[in-house]
Amino acid sequence: PTLGSELVVADPYATSRWNAVGNTLSNPTATSLRATRPSSAGHEQGANTGIYYDSKGILGANLTVGAVYELTFEFETDATNGNARFYPGGGSYTQFTEGSRSISHIFEALGTGCILSANQILNDKYAQWGNISLKQINGNPATLVNTPTFSTDIP
Repeated sequence: PTLGSELVVADPYATSRWNAVGNTLSNPTATSLRATRPSSAGHEQGANTGIYYDSKGILGANLTVGAVYELTFEFETDATNGNARFYPGGGSYTQFTEGSRSISHIFEALGTGCILSANQILNDKYAQWGNISLKQINGNPATLVNTPTFSTDIP
């Protein structure tokens, strides 16, 4: 992929690309996926998908470790404290402000894949993701291997 090109596959909202974690998946629009938690059981994550190259992921290629990316998406929920979560790899995560909103997140890839999910989705409530986009906005930093000698003499 080239710098700035879209990395999300053409059908990221196919329910087969998401893990339902006991919830019901649906497509309210052609550009969104909704996870509805049942009245009992299910999981507060709503659902999750891999931001990686895989049949369960939504990317056409793996991420490059150390590269910088911009992830944008629309998040909607009817859960009072519901929010989106993003795991860039390495065990940590970013939890976005509660409620429905447009999200733009810049991150450095800590691994070749990441996870997008929700949190605090209570029984009979939903989480919905739409208009997902991921683009690489900066490459790996370069390392100078043959350090030249610079002169500070002024002619």
